[in-house]
Amino acid sequence: NMGIALGNLSRFADAVEPLQRAIALNSKNAEAHLVLARVYGKLKEYTKAVEFGVRAAKLGEPAGAEVARMARDCMDQ
Repeated sequence: NMGIALGNLSRFADAVEPLQRAIALNSKNAEAHLVLARVYGKLKEYTKAVEFGVRAAKLGEPAGAEVARMARDCMDQ
């Protein structure tokens, strides 16, 4: 997925749209949810980072819960 590749290359703003498309095509894509959560965290969009981190965790991606927790911590500061 292009969005995952862009996220891994630290091209966070460019990664959002392809990741959203990937999720629209396959709403059970846990990896895309996780990467999008991380991307939103890097973009300091913490509410969205929490949302997609929780979704990733519910889809079976254990790191999603940690990403959501870290984003919540940033929101509390």
